[in-house]
Amino acid sequence: MSDTLLRDALAAVRVNLVFRTPALGDLVLHFALAEDASVASLGCDGERILYNPGHMRRLSRQQAAFSLSLAALAAPFHLFKDRRGRDPAAWDAAVAQVVGACLADAGVGSPPPGCPADAGLGRLPVEEVADILEERALAGRPPAGAPLAAVAPRDPAAARRSVAACVAAALANHPSSPFVRGLTPALRGVLDLAADAADGGMPAPWDLPPPDDVLRGGADPAPGLPAATQHAYATALAAALKGRSDEDAGIARAAGLAPEETPEHRAFHDEVDRALAFVLASMEPEICVMFVRLLVGTHDVRLDPDLVPSWGVFVARHRNLVLMC
Repeated sequence: MSDTLLRDALAAVRVNLVFRTPALGDLVLHFALAEDASVASLGCDGERILYNPGHMRRLSRQQAAFSLSLAALAAPFHLFKDRRGRDPAAWDAAVAQVVGACLADAGVGSPPPGCPADAGLGRLPVEEVADILEERALAGRPPAGAPLAAVAPRDPAAARRSVAACVAAALANHPSSPFVRGLTPALRGVLDLAADAADGGMPAPWDLPPPDDVLRGGADPAPGLPAATQHAYATALAAALKGRSDEDAGIARAAGLAPEETPEHRAFHDEVDRALAFVLASMEPEICVMFVRLLVGTHDVRLDPDLVPSWGVFVARHRNLVLMC
């Protein structure tokens, strides 16, 4: 498989996660994908998921989905938890046990070869799992090894902000999703710890217009945004449209009308069209698909092709990517 085909396949895997498990898909999309042959398998530095192309080519799509999800969910453990002197190999294996058990319960992909699979350990706090694995190692039974590579963050403070912002957004946007409701206490605890550290701003400094300016049509496209900023800004745009939709529904109810019978109906779809046009011109394909999935699947926004011309552009541009899923 060529590098281009591999990138396309990984993009399809990430979009498929958005469709099948939106909360998890949002988390995975937050991180840019970057090839790095010096990484043994793959790992997350808090801003990017670095992967070895040779390793990823050996995985099926289901194994790739599991591995990317594992890397994204492991990041908060390394950035917001202190292993307190525990052996790094045992800690990494413990994180893989805790996260892997949750992914297996949710039916996310399939574990790659060598991934720890002790369901009993996976439901314990990561500290207890690490201690058990250290005791086993002292007794001559070392852990088989973690499926993720240890990747140091380029900027620990920026990595913490990045992970905190994406976790907070995923939990806020999908509070009642089966995946979020099914999180084990150990995993939910560290995700809440990360979300509590979010400051509500963009995870990386960037000169971006307020979402309201985009909805009014007063903002130019912003290509070249960092992946984390794309994710956060697309989420903010979707939330702004959700607020507009709720306001319009309230106006319609007060007037005793159906939403499509109000003047605000046309104005709202103009705003949807401007937002989608901005996203299409500024963001990566996976983020565009995530934005549409968030509008339609979470916020119940109807994309009427007669009222939202940019919807036709989206379908034409990203049809193959969606079909690959």
